[in-house]
Amino acid sequence: MITRAAILSLVLTFSFSSLAVAQSPSRQEGQQACEADVHRLCEEFVPNEDEIAGCLKQHLRHLSPACRKIMSH
Repeated sequence: MITRAAILSLVLTFSFSSLAVAQSPSRQEGQQACEADVHRLCEEFVPNEDEIAGCLKQHLRHLSPACRKIMSH
């Protein structure tokens, strides 16, 4: 089973790569924002970062508000 740390690392890798540095939330905020959504919607794609990012973007309207904010940048 994929560990929580591995999932959080993946979420942060793809989430923050698309954000401008000045607008980036902290690492902790990103973890908190998307962790549940990755587990709920995209866990089958872990550890493929590109697949997770694509999955979250496809499910944008189903994401929590905080994760949606990060993923819509």
